[in-house]
Amino acid sequence: MVLKKLGVAMLAVFAMCAIVASTSQAQQWKIAGSNLESGKTAAASASTSTTGVLISKVLGSPFKLTSTKLSSKNGLIAQSGSGATGVSTLTGTLVFENVTVDEPVGCKSSGTIETVPLVGTAQMGNTAETASSVYVKILPKEGEVFATIKLTECAAAGSYQAKGSVYVKATNPTGTEATSQEAKTSGAINSSQGGALTLGKEPATLEGNILVALTGGQAWGLTEK
Repeated sequence: MVLKKLGVAMLAVFAMCAIVASTSQAQQWKIAGSNLESGKTAAASASTSTTGVLISKVLGSPFKLTSTKLSSKNGLIAQSGSGATGVSTLTGTLVFENVTVDEPVGCKSSGTIETVPLVGTAQMGNTAETASSVYVKILPKEGEVFATIKLTECAAAGSYQAKGSVYVKATNPTGTEATSQEAKTSGAINSSQGGALTLGKEPATLEGNILVALTGGQAWGLTEK
């Protein structure tokens, strides 16, 4: 009986290891059909084709901020290691433009909101249901604050810090090279991977898409190792 229980426990451990292995495989950037060598980078830029929406609460009231344009500064894709140790990242600062505050009514903010320097790590989905999809986990390069949003001319006037982690889900599967790679985010996408975003002390959700292109114009993509 003891041996039987031990055997069941070992099978459970092996099954868990298999799940972990399937959701944490190494990644490799490819540019124009060739691997980006370890330690190398390529300049990149970000844009969007949708309206970005940030939803939360401020001082107990509904909060909604929209942005219709996205750009970036100092964008790079980078490769560290290869094969079993490959890690593919994106770094840079995002700039949300044409910003308006829809709620609370009467509140205003600056027309442009710039994040701190960010780093995104490419990975396969970290649950059994999402393991076949590509995600990028985005975090501040230092600290935990993504950006500070300042509201003026209303009762909720003040500065609010957006903190946490944001996952974006790639539209294309691994092995697909394109001149522009799209990824989308939403509350459902972020929570499915364990991400969580806050504005002040309130939960927040970010919805929209990001298009990333290499400044050299080459087709590029991610290969699963």
